Amino acid sequence: MSNNLCESKEIRFICEEIKRIFTVESITIFGVKHKENDNSITDLDVCVVANTDDKNAWIKKAYLEIDSEIPFDLFLYTPQEWETLTRQSESFASRISRKGCVYFGKA
Repeated sequence: MSNNLCESKEIRFICEEIKRIFTVESITIFGVKHKENDNSITDLDVCVVANTDDKNAWIKKAYLEIDSEIPFDLFLYTPQEWETLTRQSESFASRISRKGCVYFGKA
């Protein structure tokens, strides 16, 4: 996925809000959908790697505190999960790692 995508104003806003609210190891953008007529972003998926004991509470807080103009879905992995799953070539995490645009952190 193009690094220019990670430079979009809407994506930068969401990612910077995540970084402001939480301590994260990485943020990867994937699954971005565009309008056909003007190529503007209609929605996207955001993968975050962060330490947490309560994924549901983390995700709920993110959705409540990030007032984005475009809809987004969050996929949250702990560092241990991310390391294990990205080594499994058929896993969803591995696909995100291969095809996504790393906004913050290591690829």
